[in-house]
Amino acid sequence: MSEQQNLWNRIVILRAAVWGQALGMLIIAIIIMIDDAPDIFKNVDIWDLIWPPVAIILVQIKRLSSFFARNLSLGVLTLFISIVSISTAIIAITNIDFMFSIPAYLVTESWKYSQWGSIIVGVIFSAALIINASLIIRAFRAQAK
Repeated sequence: MSEQQNLWNRIVILRAAVWGQALGMLIIAIIIMIDDAPDIFKNVDIWDLIWPPVAIILVQIKRLSSFFARNLSLGVLTLFISIVSISTAIIAITNIDFMFSIPAYLVTESWKYSQWGSIIVGVIFSAALIINASLIIRAFRAQAK
């Protein structure tokens, strides 16, 4: 496989990882904001809404993603992405367990909303983990050819 194709595979992995994590974090911030209504920025800072799109924009800039893809081997890139992706998926799944572990008589409307929010976030981070794993496997297979 050509070096150019290997580089492109690393760029795709990097971009997919940033997209998945940034979207998950943005959804968390939005859910917390809605849950805090009418005190919108009580538990969420404006930066919680700004940095995920900025991260996505930065990784879409060809030079920046190419820089990381050129300077990090596939193994190092895989290690960093796996640590972050696995960690956020585990935290999201643990949060789902937490949200549903209280007795039914203590569940309020706000708590039900938080339960649904935790499911949405769990699905996003789990999907990001699956996508990252499949892209990493594909990149390693392509590199081995």
